[in-house]
Order: sequence, then structure tokens, then C-alpha cells
Amino acid sequence: MVAGLASSGADVLLLTQTANSDHQEIRALSKEVPTGSLSVIGMPDIRREDGAGLGSLLSREWAYWSTFRNWFRIAGRPFRPTLVFVPYLDTCLYAMGLLGSPFGTSDWAGVAMRPSFHYPKMGIIAPQRKLDSIKRLLFMRLLRQKRLAKLMTIDEPLFEFVRTQTNSGERIGFLPQPAGLGPLPAREAARRMLGLSPERQSVLVYGELTARKGVANLLDALMDPGFPVSVDVVLAGRVGPEVLACLAQPRVQQVMAEGRIQLFDRYLSEAEERLVFAAADIVWLGYSGHYTASGVLTQAAAAGRPVIASPEGIIAWETRRHDLGVIISHPSVPQIVGAVKELMHWQASSRSDDTAQFRAPTSVMAAQSILVDSLLQPQV
Repeated sequence: MVAGLASSGADVLLLTQTANSDHQEIRALSKEVPTGSLSVIGMPDIRREDGAGLGSLLSREWAYWSTFRNWFRIAGRPFRPTLVFVPYLDTCLYAMGLLGSPFGTSDWAGVAMRPSFHYPKMGIIAPQRKLDSIKRLLFMRLLRQKRLAKLMTIDEPLFEFVRTQTNSGERIGFLPQPAGLGPLPAREAARRMLGLSPERQSVLVYGELTARKGVANLLDALMDPGFPVSVDVVLAGRVGPEVLACLAQPRVQQVMAEGRIQLFDRYLSEAEERLVFAAADIVWLGYSGHYTASGVLTQAAAAGRPVIASPEGIIAWETRRHDLGVIISHPSVPQIVGAVKELMHWQASSRSDDTAQFRAPTSVMAAQSILVDSLLQPQV
């Protein structure tokens, strides 16, 4: 994003904690942008308290809000910025709604990623929290701030909520998560490179393999007599202790010995990431307790692979809205087996231009361009 702004002719002042100011990515960024377009200043650390509950929320958000105000007074105000941008606004989203902007009379923008107060209104299954009504009021108050240039979000339901159920639709923009896959090799070639049979099909579980990914439920279904005999499971990602214990069970070990479970227990490179998505026929998203947006869902859609999704959270909402696969109401063996059978011959429909756009791969550069264009629009 910084590179995009600098390359568009903007002078950028990057304020970050002192420990980050000499990070290798920032050094590389300084070489990438036009000479003189980027200045980096290390600022005092942010002191915060982590925890749950109203007290912790107030303390944490006040810590960030007051720190941003101090940073702006020290370094930002002399710079006289046309716009102040906060890349992760969730650190003090509600404090800014209550107290206003910490950036004086400068216009500002930011990216909100994790609000959840809108879930009930948008039909999203998730635990309802006691503070949701207060957070909604503060969020609406934030949207009405005169100096807010643009609030961006990766949360598609939040974007739709603001556009359709408030009078502040022009203040928010949708920032699609980049798939980051790039061009994929042919399925058969990818399977051969991974040591998988091109004649068989597979369900991919990708990312950090923890208990919440629902791996045990999928493996229970795999060992059921009704599970398609031509379909295997590919586990690609670092294995957590709970999943490791599951894989150590004798009956699971037997299935692994038969080649029905393929394990890549490591953090995959970008090239390997492309291979596992190209080689997959179905992507597993039967997660438990995951309510926010999912990068894996974005990658599956970009790769044209259908998903099996749990009924919870934004994953289910986007799967249903964009026809990205099958939603199971419960992670039972019969439902998982039925979903796999259904998706073995899946063909995506194209119900709307919106759905087609979601499935279109969004590169990092494309997402950067969307953000930069939104920020550089003339403010009224």
C-alpha cells in the first residue's frame, strides 16, 4: 500500500514503533519507491493490556488512541498530511467512535477487519456479545465523522450492512482479500509434482492444522464405508498438537498407510501453495468457532475449487451468497460424506456479476490499487 501511494506521486511519512523502523521489509520498501517519497520515523512503543471484557477493551483502545494522538503531535502534524491512514483500525475503532479522531483537523482513513456487531442483522451465525449494541452505536458515530475520508473493510457483510441498512454507504469501501496464488498449473501436473495420483480426487485442508479446523470430523468421515473410495484427504500445513494426536490413532495410521491421507507437515512456500490448490478437487472449511473472513475461502474461490463449509460465520455467508460450495449444518459423518459426493461433480453457477467478481482472483497488486484509488479520491 505504501509503495502504491508513493508510486502514485504521494509523499509518505510512515510512523511505526522504533523496533519496527529498521525491519528488513521497510528497508526493502525504501529501495522500491521513488527516491525521497518515503520517510520512516520510529516512535515510542504502544503500551497496552490484552484481555477480555469491557475494562480490557476500554484500556486497550485508549492506549492505541492516545498513542496515535501523541505520534501525530510529535511527527505527523509538522508533516501537514493531506490524509492519515491507519492500516489496522480495529486497535482503536470504538475509541475513535467515542472520542473522535486523534489526528486533529487532518482527514483520515483506515481498514476495519474484525467488527462483529452486524452479524445478527446479516444472518450470520455467531455468538452474540453483550457489547454488540454499544459497538454498533460507536461504529455509526464514527461513520458520521466529518474528517473520515474512507473506511475500508475486508468484511463483505459489514460492507453490505453499511450500504443497505444505514445512511453512510458512501463512507465505506470493500477491500477484497488477495488470493495471492497467481497462475495455477494444470491439476494433473500439480498432482504429479506432489506425488499424488492424477486418477484420484482429494479434499484439501490448508493452513495451520489445529483442532478448530475440524480435521478429526473429516477423518472420521473418510474412514466411513460410505465415503467415496476414489477420494483422499490432503493435509497441508503445520500440524498442531491436537491434530497430531488424532493422526497417531491406530485406525488413522492404517488409513495413512493405505495412502488415503497425504500429509505435508510444514509451512508451505508460495510455489507449494499453488500446487496444493491446483491439485485439490474440494477444499475443507468445516471449521469450528471461526466467524471472521477466511483467506482460504478466497484462495479456493480463486482456484475454482468448491468448499465444504460449516454453517457459522462469514465463511458460510459468502459460501451461500456466491455459490462457492456446500454448507453442512452439522459436522456429522453422513453430512460430510454427502457433501463430498455432491461436490465430486460440482459445477459452479454464475448467478450474478457479483458472484463472478468474487471468484475472480485478486492479486496483491490489484488489492493495493483498489486501496490506493480509494484513498486518493478527492475528498468532499
